[in-house]
Amino acid sequence: MKMLTQRYVEDVAVGTALGPIEFGPVTTRHLVQWAAAANDFYEIHYDKAYALAQGLPDVVVHGPLKLALMGRLLMGWVGPQGWIRRLTCRYLGFDVPGTVLRCTGTVTAVRPESGEVDVELELTNSDGARTAAGTATVRLPRRGQGGRAPVPGDDSDAP
Repeated sequence: MKMLTQRYVEDVAVGTALGPIEFGPVTTRHLVQWAAAANDFYEIHYDKAYALAQGLPDVVVHGPLKLALMGRLLMGWVGPQGWIRRLTCRYLGFDVPGTVLRCTGTVTAVRPESGEVDVELELTNSDGARTAAGTATVRLPRRGQGGRAPVPGDDSDAP
């Protein structure tokens, strides 16, 4: 098992790159497993004939699976003492079985006093198409702070 490296707010600057992480190639089995885990049995995710009848190119990847990949990238990046404070995702296109999903991010703002870092996220597929985009705010600990970054919503350490 790979140990996560702790990242500190002092070590981050605007423009810092996150990732990439990759998932795939996506299979129909992955989609059925996700459907079961998420209790999302909409036929466009596992029934090819139904998906084609709806005008789709094939069965399609669940949008929340893309969001989960963004969360996975962030959790691996912040380390065991960091937090995801906010995460949003816009679905921009369909992904189908056989594709590899690639998630990356870029730091857009750093607030050392609170430990908060803003990140823009992007998910692309094997064809290079951008099929999801997101934003996040994470909270990182400061060096010498002793333990976890302050819990989201706990601003008792704010100046």
